[in-house]
Amino acid sequence: MHQPRQIQIKLTLMPFIDVIIPLPLKQLFTYHVRDTEASFLSPGMRVVVPFGRNKLVTGVIYGILLNETLNYETKEIDQLLDHEPIVTPDQLKFWHWMSEYYLCSIGDVMKAALPGSLLLESQTYIMAIDSNDEGWDALSDQEFLLMEALSTQPHLSIQDIRNILSKNAVMGVVQGLIEKGFVSIQEHLKDKYKLLKRKFVRLNSDALKSQTVTQLLNNLRKAPKQHGLMMFMLGRPHDEPIQQSKLIRVTNSNSSVINALVKKSS
Repeated sequence: MHQPRQIQIKLTLMPFIDVIIPLPLKQLFTYHVRDTEASFLSPGMRVVVPFGRNKLVTGVIYGILLNETLNYETKEIDQLLDHEPIVTPDQLKFWHWMSEYYLCSIGDVMKAALPGSLLLESQTYIMAIDSNDEGWDALSDQEFLLMEALSTQPHLSIQDIRNILSKNAVMGVVQGLIEKGFVSIQEHLKDKYKLLKRKFVRLNSDALKSQTVTQLLNNLRKAPKQHGLMMFMLGRPHDEPIQQSKLIRVTNSNSSVINALVKKSS
C-alpha cells in the first residue's frame, strides 16, 4: 500500500518596506525589495512604486521589514531615487504626529511638506527651463537625449521619456535634470470645478424710453403673470438687477414668463 505523499511548503523570507504614498489614504503600503537593495535602504529615502493599475508614484520609506513573511501579495518597487535619506527620522515622527493631531493621512502631510519636484509620478510632465544647449556637455547620455527631445517639443510625459530612453525606470534621470536645473515640472491639472453661473434680470432702459409705463402695462393685460412680474420690476430701481431665481420665487413666476418679457422688450 502506497503511503500518502507529503507536500512540503517552504516559506521564503523577503525584505519589505512600508512606504508613505502622497495620497489621502490612512494606511502605509508595503512593497518588497531585492536583498541587494535592502542592504542600503533607509527610512526617509524616496522610492518609485507602482500604485493602482498603471500608475507610478514617488513615496517615502517609513520603515524596513527584514526577514518577514506576509499573507498577502506585494508589488516590487520600480526604482530607488536617493542614495541617502532626504527625510530625517525626527521629521518622519513629526509627520506621524501631525497626521494624528490634525486627523489627516500621513500622505497628505508628506505632500504638503515636500516640494513638488521631489514627488514625481507617471502623470508628470517636464519642460526645459532654457532652450539653449549651454552646459549640455556635462550631462549623461540619457540626460542629453531628453534635452535634445525637449529642444523640439514643449514638454515630455514620463511615458514619452520611457519611449525615448527605451526603458521603464526613468525617474532617476528626470530627477537628475531637475536637480541640475535643466528642466522643471509642468503640472497638467484637470478642472475639478465648473464655473457657477447665475442669471440676473433687470429692466430694459431702452424699452422704457420707447413707450410710457401705462402703455407697457396695457400691452400685458392679457398676460397676468407677465403683468404682475413687470409691476414688481417697475417698483424697484430700474438699473438694479435681481437674481432670476429670487425673482421667480417672490413673484410666483417661472422662467417662461421672464423669457416672454425679454422677447417683447428686445
